[in-house]
Amino acid sequence: MPWRPASFDFARIMNALCYRKPGELIPERNSCRVFFARRIVFVEGAAELFLFEALASRLKYELSKHAVSVISADCLSFDAFLPLFGEKGLQVPVVVLTDGDSAGGYPKPGESLEISDAAKGITALADKFVRPFFAEKTFEYDLAMDALSRNTMLTALAGLHPVISKELAKEVKSASEEERAMVLFKGSLRAHRHYRSCSN
Repeated sequence: MPWRPASFDFARIMNALCYRKPGELIPERNSCRVFFARRIVFVEGAAELFLFEALASRLKYELSKHAVSVISADCLSFDAFLPLFGEKGLQVPVVVLTDGDSAGGYPKPGESLEISDAAKGITALADKFVRPFFAEKTFEYDLAMDALSRNTMLTALAGLHPVISKELAKEVKSASEEERAMVLFKGSLRAHRHYRSCSN
């Protein structure tokens, strides 16, 4: 059945689309794109947004030609968006790409851990219009599980933190294959904390 404006509370939609919390607007580009999109891919933040668009371009898949809007939740909970869609809301195909945030530690290649309660909440909203897909732990951790991606991540880190990157590359190389993703992930977090402490 097509979506009908009278079937939902418009004020609730505007509040969910336009505000992080009272008085704090969501960036305008996201709220407008939600209204006019024919297909939506929700991602967590800027890194996922840029990577998704870059991968689509690399695969010669024109998102705009297929009316696909990639929208970053900008560190919001997906709860601000997802209740608007689905069989009881706007009947637009929606994909959610987010972290599984497994609490059971660091998955090894090929291993799946139980997803977090937040991820389970997103799963509960799934229907024929809303489909979630989860990283095993986080987007960055899943990238680090691939050997080629690990090298790319270390190269990118070297451009920002040459000394930290060199030390981390040694740690990754000396770790077992099963632990390399975890070592790189934890080391990247250390580099990020170091960067933030130096910039304050």
